Amino acid sequence: MRKCRQRLAASTNWYETTHGGIGFPQDDAPYWFGISLTCDDIHAQSALFAFAMQSALEQGIRSVFLGSPVPGFAKARQQEPELSLQTYVSRTRSDKRGGSAVPADPQLYYYHQRGFNQILAAHENYFEHAAALNCAALLEYVLIPEPIAA
Repeated sequence: MRKCRQRLAASTNWYETTHGGIGFPQDDAPYWFGISLTCDDIHAQSALFAFAMQSALEQGIRSVFLGSPVPGFAKARQQEPELSLQTYVSRTRSDKRGGSAVPADPQLYYYHQRGFNQILAAHENYFEHAAALNCAALLEYVLIPEPIAA
């Protein structure tokens, strides 16, 4: 659904973002919220994702956003009880394939590999997910970069 970037960042949970799960698009907003990459067949997933992103570009969408659980957070919090969500989602590790910095959390890494490599926000009590302590990161896939202000 089309959403304003500011409203996405300000929404504190999935239900607020989606208006109780039923959606409420903002017709003129140049951003999409809500895409699922969950699929048992990697080839089907890739084809659907490519189709969705091409459709987004054709409609002038600048970025696509999704809310991702951070399933490593519970385990990390057990080891470091004072660890904040913001600190956790910004942790990186070296990618084995190229040595570049990638997200340390396995789910954030999964989405990073698929182009969702910007974190707009991180929220506690975003949606139910025990391994993430109900926390999530709002991720962005940039299709058309924002113009640079003069």
